[in-house]
Amino acid sequence: MQTSHGHLVFAVAVFNLREARGWSQQDLADKLNELAAEHGTNVFVSANTVSRWERGVIKRPQPLVRQLLAELFQVSLAALGLTRERIDPALHDPEQTDRRAIPVAHLEPSTLERSPATVHDEVHENQQRWRAIRRALNDHRIELSDIGAQLHHAALRVEGTTLLSCREWLPRSPVELSAVALRWLDTPYAPQLAGHERQTVGVRPPGRDGRPYQRYSQAIRDVDPPRLFENRVSYRLQNVAWNAGGSGTLTFGPTTYFEAVDVCEALAHELAAAHLQFTPTGTSVGAPSWKQLPFRKLIGDPFDPVRRPLLPSISTLTIRKGRSSASFVVHSRDATQVAVCRGMFHVMPSGVFQPSSMSRAACSHDFDLWRNMMREYSEEFLGNLEHDGNLGTLVDYEGTEPLRSLNQAREEGSIRVSCLGVGLDPLTLWGEILTVAVIEADVFDDIFRDLVATNSEGTVVTASKRAGAVPGIPFTEERVDQLLTSQPMAPAAAGSLALAWRHRSTLLD
Repeated sequence: MQTSHGHLVFAVAVFNLREARGWSQQDLADKLNELAAEHGTNVFVSANTVSRWERGVIKRPQPLVRQLLAELFQVSLAALGLTRERIDPALHDPEQTDRRAIPVAHLEPSTLERSPATVHDEVHENQQRWRAIRRALNDHRIELSDIGAQLHHAALRVEGTTLLSCREWLPRSPVELSAVALRWLDTPYAPQLAGHERQTVGVRPPGRDGRPYQRYSQAIRDVDPPRLFENRVSYRLQNVAWNAGGSGTLTFGPTTYFEAVDVCEALAHELAAAHLQFTPTGTSVGAPSWKQLPFRKLIGDPFDPVRRPLLPSISTLTIRKGRSSASFVVHSRDATQVAVCRGMFHVMPSGVFQPSSMSRAACSHDFDLWRNMMREYSEEFLGNLEHDGNLGTLVDYEGTEPLRSLNQAREEGSIRVSCLGVGLDPLTLWGEILTVAVIEADVFDDIFRDLVATNSEGTVVTASKRAGAVPGIPFTEERVDQLLTSQPMAPAAAGSLALAWRHRSTLLD
């Protein structure tokens, strides 16, 4: 399978390298022009040119500029995604991209006439209000998710949870992961919505100049940054198809993490702003209403993956199977560390479906659900740094621990992985690929003997703190019901756990 992520690799690489240095687009243009002058070359780069690189309008700069970029950032051409000609996956329509700029008509009429001090004060006040809504959003994510589920009343609620799905996205029974084929579209349908539409102006706070941020992800980065927030080339879900014979096909194309955030987190913020009520004694949540939700209305059918960039996470319920009992692991996500599902219980592991690095080779090498899950197991269960395939060095899934042991155990049948279907988070409409891994107790205890108590995203929840206690929470009706009814479970976690309990006989057989 060959993936055409080329122009996205370059766009994301330039954006990340520039942002890491704290440079504006004009700063980068100036530094490139200065470097060109030092070399005695006749090159001129403008801030608009840099903007066109980062938006994917210019997909490959001229050779001399490529060399200047590599020299300025002290990286290889491969790290910039510029090692060979790229196939245009038609992800970006230049005309549509140019229209994403916020027109002056969307600014408050007197913005350009105010004094700098007045603009600064109003920007600060509006950003404070935006930050307060975002933080209250995470404090009330459970209630707001329930409102989102009620608003989309025509959708199926997976096993009575707030996780949304549709009949076409849920197989009748768990599907062995090896029977789930992944199909790649080099030229996917361009998303019709990108989060820059006029309907989102109200959820994008003003920047220093008083103009609304053009991207919600930029506002998160500047106004309320979590510790873990990086743009990455990712896999965009395009279609879901399950067969009666116990197999299925998931179709993907290229996107980026921030492209999904720009839509999904904007949807969540809009719903929170419309339903949160701030009083001197605290914050409450109002009754479900479609009023003041212009962007959510614009989305239309939430299960149409062509209309917007639908980037899924892979949420895996991990079950440790003993001779006479079973247990599972739950993760409490730290509200200060992560951008989504903050302050909620989630299954482990859970991570965005994306390659290990931005290299072209990694985009193809890592296009595999199980490989993505293994990297997340290593990081979340054992606290290892992410397995990055840097500068063309691909992740060695066969020789690196714990990936080698996980692969071997699955080949031997002591790890069985199934897909339970695909759903949507009701608040953000983020995609969720639901999987469950049943691991024999001795294999679990061997591979995860150094199971961490905390990791970079939160705390591992167990039923007992006693030394030598069985890891995890007992997979019993009482404990499952307790989590589903009285604990702040992320919708994907609740849906995965409820489906796994329903199909427990098949999964634990």
